[in-house]
Amino acid sequence: MKTLIRSTLLAVIGIATMPTAHAGEIWRATGLEQPESAFFDAAGKRIIVSNIVGNPSEADGNGYLSILSLDGKMVAQHWTDGMDAPKGMAISGGMSPTSRKSASSISKTASSCRPSMCRIPSFSTT
Repeated sequence: MKTLIRSTLLAVIGIATMPTAHAGEIWRATGLEQPESAFFDAAGKRIIVSNIVGNPSEADGNGYLSILSLDGKMVAQHWTDGMDAPKGMAISGGMSPTSRKSASSISKTASSCRPSMCRIPSFSTT
């Protein structure tokens, strides 16, 4: 029993005295308007950021997607625009769904899209 108490006490002291990790700012992106989501596209080596620009619940066509390089530099501020408060992103099979898009805004990035999905054009940052 003494061994268990001693081991527990040493474990607690060891955990309490461990140095904590601190996150620091590496870079800061500028030029975004009301950014809501950021998505790391490993295949495209880029970061896609949704910008709501206005009331998040209105279908006003003011939203857009921006492309950042991996070091936070703006590659394309209005990569696609005319969106209705784009929120949340994922890539599946070359498609990038966001929770709110209008069919008219998607026509800039694809010739045929369903209102909730659009093809991501290949985009080189070099």
